Amino acid sequence: LGSLLELFVFALALVARVRLLQKEKNAFQFELIAIEKKEKNLLKIEVENKRQELLEAHHRVETLQRIDTVTGLFNRSYFDNQLQDEWKLAQYKKLPLGIILAEFNDLTLYRESYGKQTCDYSLRLLAQKLVSNTTQEHPIVARIRDDRLALLLINSNQEKTISFMQEIKASVEQVQIPFKESNFGRVEMNFVSDAITPNLHCSSQQFLVKIEHML
Repeated sequence: LGSLLELFVFALALVARVRLLQKEKNAFQFELIAIEKKEKNLLKIEVENKRQELLEAHHRVETLQRIDTVTGLFNRSYFDNQLQDEWKLAQYKKLPLGIILAEFNDLTLYRESYGKQTCDYSLRLLAQKLVSNTTQEHPIVARIRDDRLALLLINSNQEKTISFMQEIKASVEQVQIPFKESNFGRVEMNFVSDAITPNLHCSSQQFLVKIEHML
């Protein structure tokens, strides 16, 4: 009888021990699952952050590829692409497009006389003045040559384009930049403009070249 009692007590103790070990095992497994879930969430966040960083870097590269670094305006490549796109759209909708060109007189002489840094600053100042006084809706403003700025005006006929050109010309002329080596004693810019309703007889580049020949 004593041996049976001892065996019974031992069995109870063994069962209790097994239950305790199972409980500890379950707790350990739950802890492992929680740790794994946390690490997965952290990894997911890290991957998302890296992805966002890559997207931002890609966006910065794309922006730099279409921006003129001196003036902060769009560059020639971007302007040509936009002109072609807007040309096709205007041709489809039968709407007019206007282009205004502004050319820095004697830029080479100005750069030789005052240095590249001063020249770049003056170009940037004129570009900012031009953009800040742009009241026409959504114009595309670009530096298309070393000494030349361009504005593409959407849905702008000849009358509107000329009126807008006179407006920005008056605004830019308020910027009195000394240039004693020139005939005017200050920096001067030439302005020309034209407008057209795009058609099959003239391409966007032909129209732009036509205006450039007016300078």
